[in-house]
Amino acid sequence: MAKGTKGFSDEERKELRKKLCLECQSHWALYGYKKTNVRELTAKIGISIGTFYLLYSSKEELFCETLALVQSSLIASIREIIAEEKGKIGFIKAMKWHFSEYEKFPFLYDLGSADFQAFVNRLSKEWIEKLKFNGVAFFYETVALAELSFKVEKEQAYAVVSTLLYTVTASEQPNNSKLDIFSFLLNSVVDQLFTESIK
Repeated sequence: MAKGTKGFSDEERKELRKKLCLECQSHWALYGYKKTNVRELTAKIGISIGTFYLLYSSKEELFCETLALVQSSLIASIREIIAEEKGKIGFIKAMKWHFSEYEKFPFLYDLGSADFQAFVNRLSKEWIEKLKFNGVAFFYETVALAELSFKVEKEQAYAVVSTLLYTVTASEQPNNSKLDIFSFLLNSVVDQLFTESIK
């Protein structure tokens, strides 16, 4: 049963926002920003449209919070994978996991798509600044966490790995083959890009 806009504790509001973000992420991944409807999201978690606007000022605010959570989760997961296993093997595992996530949720990661640009075009400059994710800096952090050293210029290493990621995702291969192709290519180049500096 839908709840009204009043009578929610701070904890209940937090929980409702979390549920809305999870629903938003699922819908965004499947349908994109433009086809994700606030009415459907609220119906899924059993609240009214009025309650939604008690929690968020707009659809875009929900999407911004969802994207920020996705980015935080991505960073935390990659750090966790590398913490479990350092070196080239840990780095490869982290990159393969990242590739799989990109394949599962292309709308959430393909920042150049028309759908994503439609979302960005609705945002204030303040929100755009908050959501900026420095992928290059995070790549360098990932390499350092894996205790690897560059054998080539670090910019070149980043260009190679990101080119592999985007080239394979854009290919016409079936999704189950894409991970195999990405893994093969990454395994083929990792020795040329890095040395292990594990003590």
